[in-house]
Amino acid sequence: DSVFDILESYTFINPQIYGSLTNPEKLHTLSGSDFYDIGVSKQISPDPNESTFSNNENLVVELKNYGSLDFSAGDSVEVYYQARRKGITLTSGSKHFVFSNDFISGDTVNFNMATSLNMNDTGYYNFTFYTNLLNDVDKSNDTLITQVLHNPVQTPIWTVDPSAFQYSSFLTAR
Repeated sequence: DSVFDILESYTFINPQIYGSLTNPEKLHTLSGSDFYDIGVSKQISPDPNESTFSNNENLVVELKNYGSLDFSAGDSVEVYYQARRKGITLTSGSKHFVFSNDFISGDTVNFNMATSLNMNDTGYYNFTFYTNLLNDVDKSNDTLITQVLHNPVQTPIWTVDPSAFQYSSFLTAR
């Protein structure tokens, strides 16, 4: 059996890079149940659950081994990234991640891309991260797309100056 029998017409989110499963030269076939499959499973930084960011936010993602085969220490994968705000690309590129230890099936590892991003401006930031491994059999879990809102909550500063108020007391007789 091959992966094409299972996912015959699936098209990837990044067809310009991955193509489609209808192009057999893009993927290796599976033999048995052993296969490589790695993807970006989570954005660690900038944390999508936060609302305040700085001018020096590191790009950090979590990679997951979805496959049945382990990666050995020294194996590597290319991880691509893009950050956009208001339709403008702020940063994009790729980084080579080399596993320092064996990467066991089902495990996750954080990857700091050693790339910083200025997120001082308020508003929405859109991120795309994906892995590119030649013999990855399931490209559908390679890509992570997130949106982060920089909306700092500012506590108002209240000051009361008693001299700014005028007090008067008077009695009225009837």
